[in-house]
Amino acid sequence: MIKPELLAPAGDLERLKWAINYGADAVYFGGPAFGLRANAINFTMEDIKEAVKYAHDRDKKVYVTVNIVLHDKEADHLVEYLKELEALGVDAIIVSDPAVIMLARLNTNLCIHLSTQQSTLNKEAVSFFKNEGVSRIVLGRETSKEEIEEIIKNNDIEIECFIHGAMCAGYSGRCVLSNFFTSRDANRGGCSQICRWDFPLLNENKEELKGDKNFSFCTKDLSLIECIPDMIDMGIRSFKIEGRMRSIYYIATIVSVYRKVIDEYWNNKEKYAYNEKYKKILDACANRESTVQFFNGDSGFNCQYYNDRVEISNQDFLGVILDYDDETKIATIEERNYFEKGNIVQIFGPNEEKDLVIEAVYNEDLEEIDAARHPKEIIKIKVPFKVYKDDLMRVKRVWQRVKNMLICCTFIYERFRWIAMNKEEKKVYLTQEGVDELKKQLDELKNVKRPEVIIALKEARALGDLSENAEYDAARTEQALVEGKIQELEAMLENVEVIKERNTEVVDIGTNVKIKYDDDDETDVYTICGSKEVDPFNNKISNESPIAKALMHHKVGDVVTVESPNGEYNVEIKEIF
Repeated sequence: MIKPELLAPAGDLERLKWAINYGADAVYFGGPAFGLRANAINFTMEDIKEAVKYAHDRDKKVYVTVNIVLHDKEADHLVEYLKELEALGVDAIIVSDPAVIMLARLNTNLCIHLSTQQSTLNKEAVSFFKNEGVSRIVLGRETSKEEIEEIIKNNDIEIECFIHGAMCAGYSGRCVLSNFFTSRDANRGGCSQICRWDFPLLNENKEELKGDKNFSFCTKDLSLIECIPDMIDMGIRSFKIEGRMRSIYYIATIVSVYRKVIDEYWNNKEKYAYNEKYKKILDACANRESTVQFFNGDSGFNCQYYNDRVEISNQDFLGVILDYDDETKIATIEERNYFEKGNIVQIFGPNEEKDLVIEAVYNEDLEEIDAARHPKEIIKIKVPFKVYKDDLMRVKRVWQRVKNMLICCTFIYERFRWIAMNKEEKKVYLTQEGVDELKKQLDELKNVKRPEVIIALKEARALGDLSENAEYDAARTEQALVEGKIQELEAMLENVEVIKERNTEVVDIGTNVKIKYDDDDETDVYTICGSKEVDPFNNKISNESPIAKALMHHKVGDVVTVESPNGEYNVEIKEIF
């Protein structure tokens, strides 16, 4: 048995290099013509030359998509194009049209892989295309485990299967909805993703049903991470990841996870045990739900389709390591999403991952700043362990201490409760410093962040195919967050009540209080503040948190009972200042 190939998408040269560096055995991409990503950046012939060299220098392979449905007028140019690809040394072309297969066989010695666009689902079809000179079949994504096994048993030919990525509402991409609604041909790279539109529900009189939610044909994503051992044992030759329009973070994350699972099982099948953490990493990287789709048989409605969906751009990706100084232990990072001092993050590369608590954040001139706020900004942080160029930094979804976790949960609760507070026109209690900080944030959002998002949207639009454009999705989501935050801050400033004097006789908003836990010598100091000044890492807690509610208006020496989600406990007030 031959170890299966891990095949990754590449939207451009940058993403190709990331895919290879993070563990892909081969990459596929579209050239300047005859591919099904007309709206993507795609590769020039010079790019293909560089891609082939980069891959072959690392003993990796390059496949070029030529999977368009051909018109007669394009045939002559196609032959010339195929000869150029052959001269550049590409390892295979991916095709769907029988005419392209014939022209490639007659005019070149190129290795031919049959695209999933051909919707090959049975052993007879596989046998037919094998006899036509195809060396590998990319099966339709509707093929079940049992059908794949039958195909492999009856045909001596390489079989490639998709293991991860977006699914199409039509048979492996054979959808005519785009043509019907927008005159954009899905089989010529122009799909307008009609399946992801929301359609109103109508009664027999074609009247929209009020109160009913719109319907979509949008499918859940494919994820076969749990099925990899079975697929290896079946003898599948290549595992394919979908997503030529995806970001470098998505590609690096997905490729590295599947690389680990394939290697772990291949190297020690007897002791292999599936680790749920891999599925969690994949889910955190996704912006849609995922299932095994058709692998275990026909996919039911609830398994395949989903409504009431929210496609959320991933915000876990924090930055790319550009450089690391071994002497100073300072890492230089190109920021991609907001992070600040005290955050617990994870830095990972092709072979390892390590956790880090950010002790301080510096700008490019090594001046300490409160947070990294602007995408593509150059940031420096101290990292006590060795990291490498092109390592990635992402959110670590755990807290070091249970106490901090509970405080942070309070912080999150308060943030989302604010919309309801606005409607009720409740007062917002802030120190003057807090008011000044809110004004500063509002000014930055209006005059810096908002224009940046507008520029990012324009740049992302130029990449095409908006539904599979991670950059556009992220910019759109960021725009919504920015505008929502602006409205929130404006409403807060309208309802703000400044805390002018601190009453140190009793615990109140604006006071610092030192407490001692019952039956324990441990003490903590908290600052009681309004909900919007909560800072768990600096022990600033909301006046509406359980512990603050218990302490409010009590004096030094009082013992109070705190009602927490984990039960009651007592604390003594030692000092108010």
